[in-house]
Amino acid sequence: MVRHPDDTSTDRSRWQGDETSLARRQLADSVHAWQEDADAPQLHNFLPAEPPELRQFTLVELIKLDLEYRWQSGLRKTLPDYIAEFPELGSSPPADLIHEEYLVRKRAGDEVSWEEYRTLYPDRMQELTRLFGGRGTNTVAMQQLGSERTVPGSWVEPGHVVDDFEVLLHLGQGAFANVFLARQISMQRRVALKITSPQGEEHATLAQFDHPNIVRIYDQRLLESHGWRLLYMQYVPGGTLRHVVNQVRETPPHVRTGRLLFEVIDHNLRARHEPTIPDAPLRIRWAQATWPEVVCWLGARIARALDYAHCVGVLHRDLKPANVLLAADGTPKLADFNVSFNSQSDSLHPTTSFGGSLAYMSPEQLEAYNPSHPRLEESLDGRSDLYSLGITLHELLRGTRPFAAETSSGKWSERLDQMTAMRRAGPPIDSWKQDEAHWPAGLSQILARLMAPAPDQRFASGVELAQELDLCLQPSILRILFPQHRQWRWQFRRLALPAFLTLVLIPNLLAAAFNFQFQSHQPAALLASSGVPWGSVMFGLGALIAGGLLCLWRGLPVIRAVQSRRSDSNMINLQSPMWRARCLRLGPESATISLGAWMLLSVGCLAVLRLTAGAEGVGPLPDVGASMLLGGLISVAYPYVGVSSLAVGVLYPGLVQPGRFSVEERRELRQLRQNSWLFLLLAAVMPLAAIALSILRDQNEASRGQRIELIGLALAGIVGLSLSMLSFRTLQHDLQTFLWMSASRHDSHDSLDDAGSWLAPDL
Repeated sequence: MVRHPDDTSTDRSRWQGDETSLARRQLADSVHAWQEDADAPQLHNFLPAEPPELRQFTLVELIKLDLEYRWQSGLRKTLPDYIAEFPELGSSPPADLIHEEYLVRKRAGDEVSWEEYRTLYPDRMQELTRLFGGRGTNTVAMQQLGSERTVPGSWVEPGHVVDDFEVLLHLGQGAFANVFLARQISMQRRVALKITSPQGEEHATLAQFDHPNIVRIYDQRLLESHGWRLLYMQYVPGGTLRHVVNQVRETPPHVRTGRLLFEVIDHNLRARHEPTIPDAPLRIRWAQATWPEVVCWLGARIARALDYAHCVGVLHRDLKPANVLLAADGTPKLADFNVSFNSQSDSLHPTTSFGGSLAYMSPEQLEAYNPSHPRLEESLDGRSDLYSLGITLHELLRGTRPFAAETSSGKWSERLDQMTAMRRAGPPIDSWKQDEAHWPAGLSQILARLMAPAPDQRFASGVELAQELDLCLQPSILRILFPQHRQWRWQFRRLALPAFLTLVLIPNLLAAAFNFQFQSHQPAALLASSGVPWGSVMFGLGALIAGGLLCLWRGLPVIRAVQSRRSDSNMINLQSPMWRARCLRLGPESATISLGAWMLLSVGCLAVLRLTAGAEGVGPLPDVGASMLLGGLISVAYPYVGVSSLAVGVLYPGLVQPGRFSVEERRELRQLRQNSWLFLLLAAVMPLAAIALSILRDQNEASRGQRIELIGLALAGIVGLSLSMLSFRTLQHDLQTFLWMSASRHDSHDSLDDAGSWLAPDL
C-alpha cells in the first residue's frame, strides 16, 4: 500500500512526482466503494488519466488493495487476470505487486511458494529474492494495516469524545493516521490528537525529544477495543511549510518578501479561529527581510532539529514541507516520525516502516527503497535527511523541486532507477543561476553541497549546515567569507603573493635604511675616510634576502592553497585544518623570521665594520646597539600586524569551514588577538624612538641635511603608524568575527531560537 502520503492540500495540477498525496484519494474512494457496494468496484473508475507516471503508480496500488479485498471476500483474482485487463502492466509486473499477491494468497490459506513466482517471472528474481527474504517495505505496511483497510479514526468527527478527548476540528489525514484538534478533558488543554494504529514506534521516538524545533509529545493511550493508538501532542496551529510552498508558487519572485511567511501563518490561524501575534519578534524581523533570508533561517532551525534527532540515533527518513509545522510566532517544528528509525531501540530494525516520499529521497535512500538494488536500509545515515532538507529548501526558495517529474517506464524498479540516476547526476545548478544573484552569498553553494550525489560530499552534520545557513543572515561576515570582485579582499586575494612580500620586505628595508643612515653619521674618522662600508651593505642585503626567502617558503604554499581551492576543493577540504593553522601563524612566523634575520644582520654588520674600519670605526657601542635594536623592533612590529591582517582577513576566509572550528584553532585566534595589541604598541613607539635617537645622536645644532632626515623619518613614522592602525582595526574585526563563529558552534539549541540571537555581535 501507499507508504506515506503528502498533505491533502496539494492538487493534481501541482503534482511533481510526490505520487502518494494524490493516489491516496483514489485509494480512499476505492476503499469506500468496497465497503458500500455489493459488487466489486471497477478499477478503471479510480484511475487518473494523466500524468502517466501517476496513473501507473495508482494502478499498482489499486491492484494491491483490490487483491486484499477480493481474496477476503472469496472473489479471487490473480495477477495474470489484472495483466489481461491492464496491458500497460506489461508481461512482468512490478516486484512489489508480485510480492503483494503472494502475501494475500498466503494469508488466505492458499498453497503458494516463491518458487512458483520464480518460474512465472524469472526476470524479477533479484528483486523477489530481496522481498521474499523479508526486506520488502510492503510486508511491514501490510502487517500494520491488518484487517482494517481504512485509516484509523476515519469516522471520528468534531463533537465526538474519544477517551479523554473532545474532538474540535479535523486537521489532516495520512496513510496511517488522522490528526484532530482536541480538548483533553482531564487537563483542560488543547492538544493535537493523532489516531493511528497500535503498531509502530513513533510515540517512543518522539518521547525522547525535547527541542524547540521538534513537536513535543505529551503521552499516548491505547484503545484496544478500536485497535487504535492515541498520541496527544503539542498543537501547532500555523499550518505547514507545504502551505508556504503553495503561496510561493502563487507569488511572483520579485514580490516575495519576508512577510510571506506570516501571511501564510495568519491565514491558517484565522481559518482555525486562532489569535494572531502581531508583535511577534520574528514578524518584526522579517518585515524588512528578503525571502531567501527567511528560507535560510527556517533551514537553520530545521537543520538543528535534525542534528538533535541524529545525536540520539533517530533518522527522520521523510523530511518534506508537509512534515514541518509552523507555530503562531513563526517557529518551525519538525513532525511526523512515522517512518523514522531509532538506532537505540531494540524493537526496531532499519527496514521497519521503511519508506518516505519519493520526490524528497536522497539517491541512497531511493536505492535502499528499490527492491532491485542491493543497498541495505541500515546503510543510511543523517546525511540522507540533509539531502531531503536540501530539496525542501530549494522548493521553498523557488516554488519548484530541483528534479523534474520522472517519466514512467511501466516498471516500478526501473522508475526508481531513473530517479536515482537523475540525482546521481548532481543538482541542476544551472537552473538557479539567474536566481542566485538575489540570494545571500554562499546560499547557492550550500544547496549544491546539500544535494551532492555522494554522502561524503555533503555536510557532515545538521549543526554544520545550520551554522552556514546562519551566516547567510550576516552580511558583514559574508563580505569576509565571500568577497565580491570589486572588494579589496578579493583583489588582495588575487594579488596575495606580492602583497605578502611587500608587507615582509618593506619594513625590513626601511629599518635597514634607517640604521645605515644613522651609522653613516657616526663621528669615526676611519669610517669617514674609508667611505661607504660596502661589505656591511652586502652582508645586510644577504641577510634580508635570506629572511625573505624563508618567509616565502612558509607563506607561498598557503597562498597557493587558497587561490587553488575552487579548482581543487577536495584536496583543501582534506587538509584544511593544517592549512588553517599555517595561515593563522603567518604573521607570527614572519615576525620571528624578520627578527632572526635582523639579529644576523646586526651581528654580521658589526663584524664587517670592525674588520674594515677597525674598532674605532664602528662608532660608540651604545648608539650602535640602540640603532640596531630599533631596527630589529621595526622589522618585527610592522610585519606582524600587516601579515596577520592579510592572513586573517584575506587568506583564512578561503580555508575556513564554518562548524568545524577546533579548540586549538579557537585558541590560536584568541592568542593572535591578544598579541596584536602588543605589536601595535611597538609599531606606535618605534618611529618616536627613532626620531628621539636621531636627535640625541648629536648634541650640536643639526645641519640642514640632518633636519631633512628627521622630517623624512617623522613622516615615514606617521605613514607607518597610520597603516598599522588601519591593518590592526581590520585584523581585530576579522578575529572577533571568527571567534564568534567558532563560539556559536558550542551554543545550545535553545539559545539560537529567539528573533535576534543568530545575529553576530556588533563588530
